Amino acid sequence: MGRPELPVDHTVPARGVLAETLRALRTSAGLTFDELAVRTGLSPATLKRAASGRTVPSWETAKEFASACGAPAVGLRSVWLKARIAERGCLKQLRRPRAPELATTFGDLGEA
Repeated sequence: MGRPELPVDHTVPARGVLAETLRALRTSAGLTFDELAVRTGLSPATLKRAASGRTVPSWETAKEFASACGAPAVGLRSVWLKARIAERGCLKQLRRPRAPELATTFGDLGEA
């Protein structure tokens, strides 16, 4: 038996909800990540990262995850969209352009 999963990261709540949804699908299907990887053709690491809550997986990954668990991807789409929008909002807050007077390259100037 493998080691237990880490707790879901809820620093971005919508991302945490998506991760918990994916974990619930996997648990209800009774699949390990290795079994899920065989069914989806994705690596176990990709699937574990999708269910971690630290990132939002691509829609293709989330859709494959759900369908391999026997769940319709239609209900998952709205949860995934909310997580993607919330993540983008957090990323915009982290990116602050440099002040024009500090721009020393054309790349810096473009960011400013």
